[in-house]
Amino acid sequence: MITPVVQTKDFVNERGGYGFSYPEGWKVEADGPRTNLVGPGHEAVMSMGPIPAESLDDASRDLVASINQGYGNVKVRGGDDSAVGELPANAIAGTATNDQGAKIRFLVIAIEDEGRFYAINIFTTESSDPATVLPPAQAIVSSFKPL
Repeated sequence: MITPVVQTKDFVNERGGYGFSYPEGWKVEADGPRTNLVGPGHEAVMSMGPIPAESLDDASRDLVASINQGYGNVKVRGGDDSAVGELPANAIAGTATNDQGAKIRFLVIAIEDEGRFYAINIFTTESSDPATVLPPAQAIVSSFKPL
């Protein structure tokens, strides 16, 4: 079986203090220290940037609280301690309804690097195929590096 080669580009957000790689076909836009990404066909939307927090647990709670404030019918499906590269992280997944009434899936990831904290938020439509949408999002997350 031949695996296709995916071309990637590097992106650095100096104001946010991080960088990452992303696949061709993704739209990337910096908004101050935050970066927004949109996948082909708008099936996946991501945002990342630094967040204020005292601990990784606080950062995770704050991310879930922001989902609860911005979306309806939020259901947390699971969470776990994980890592992004060598950095400790917490990942929390769930479903919600956006302001247009569409059902979505979300994954929020809090990352710690020497007392600094970062968030990566991933949103997909409920109807999107995880086998198609998740691999490029996972590659972006895996490439995340504080400067």
